[in-house]
Amino acid sequence: PYHNAQGDIEDFIYVFVNEQVSRETRYPYEQLIGGRLLHLFPGARPDGAFDRFVTIMKTGLAQQFEMLMQVNGRSRWGNVSAARHGDYLVCSFNDITALKEAQLAQERQTKLLHTVLNSNQNHIIAFD
Repeated sequence: PYHNAQGDIEDFIYVFVNEQVSRETRYPYEQLIGGRLLHLFPGARPDGAFDRFVTIMKTGLAQQFEMLMQVNGRSRWGNVSAARHGDYLVCSFNDITALKEAQLAQERQTKLLHTVLNSNQNHIIAFD
């Protein structure tokens, strides 16, 4: 982590990424290594990732969570696992965008169906 003069975590500096990170983010490997998280991905703060990472570094407790992130103008859903390893934050990201979009579409369909059924003046009955 990059600390300010007061010792607070101000940012995170990339020290290693695999090729998949470079492909997904569309940043060359050379630009990522040594780059700061909030400079390369300013959405990490409003998305909540930055605060979670700070908490992980402070508490030492690993976290796994789903979140919607903005990556170079694209919305991506990720399943994120993050843990402190000594002075490092180690993260893995699994792109679950297609799965999450399907889940959200199903939730919208369910809500629409309930709205139609509950606002209908006719008697509607389902039997098994």
